[in-house]
Formats: sequence, structure tokens, C-alpha cells
Amino acid sequence: MNELFLALCSMLAWQQEGWERALAEGDYSGAWRAAVELPEPQHRARAQAQILYTGGDPAGALECAEAGLRAAPGELELLFYATGSALWLGEPVRAQRLGADLAAALAGASLAAEPRIAWARTVEDFRARGATLAANEEARDRAVRLSRAVSIAGLVAALAGLLFLARQGRSSKPVS
Repeated sequence: MNELFLALCSMLAWQQEGWERALAEGDYSGAWRAAVELPEPQHRARAQAQILYTGGDPAGALECAEAGLRAAPGELELLFYATGSALWLGEPVRAQRLGADLAAALAGASLAAEPRIAWARTVEDFRARGATLAANEEARDRAVRLSRAVSIAGLVAALAGLLFLARQGRSSKPVS
């Protein structure tokens, strides 16, 4: 994933804007201020998603990326940040849906060979991570169901044992 991020940054270095320079320098506040001023909503959403993603805020990055995707549903970079953020947040269903959208967008994108290969690797990485996340969630759900069943069975056995012991203590013939 970092490989694609670095490739994107290097491909766009020649047209680097103020927010990108600030972000590259680690000035997140300056990058955000410059990104907020971008006139095009799609470009603004992409910049904000990248700033938040790079800054370690996957929830914010996902929100910004999804806002941008409402205007440009097939934009690779927005789909990258949305899918990566959903994976980061541990949301397998959302990540798999966004990953499928990313794969479809890549299939229809006009890219040179090298960037296409990098994007394809990223799509496959996201797909594998999404599948692993979904499998782990399913395994966790099965374990929870099993532990509930065992707990209920244990409780029923304990109650049955108490009832049995309570009946053992009674005599049909009173002692005089």
C-alpha cells in the first residue's frame, strides 16, 4: 500500500500544489488550510482524504473519500483512500464493496503499464485483506455463538443438578 502511495506522490510531484507541499513537509494544519480552499469539490475531497489518511485518521479519511465519491464514483484515488480506511477501521463488508468498486474503476481506467501494475497490486492486496478481515469476523462470530451455547448448556446443567440435589434431600416418610 505504501508503494502505491509513494508512486502516486512521485507521479504527481511535477504538479504539486500548496497542500501537497505542506503535507510532504509534515505540516498537516497548513495542508488542511490549503485543501479547504480548493475550488473543485472532488479535488478538495481527495486532498482532505489524503491528509487525514496520512495523518492517521481513517474515519475522517473515509468520510471525505466517500463524499468525493458521490461526485466522482470511479475515481481511483478516492476509492483507494475509502477502501484503505474501511480496512483500517475493520469494516470488511464496506471494504469489500469499496474494493470491488476500485477494481471496476481500475478496469476502466486509462493508465500506463507501470501505474496499472501498481494499482493492480494494491487492488489485490485490498481484496486479500478484506477476505481475511471477513474470515476473522466470521470466526469471531462463530466463537461468540459457541461460547453462548456452552454457557447456556452449563447453566441448564447446573440448574438441573441443583434440582436433583434438592429432590434428594427430601424424604417421602417423615422422621418422628
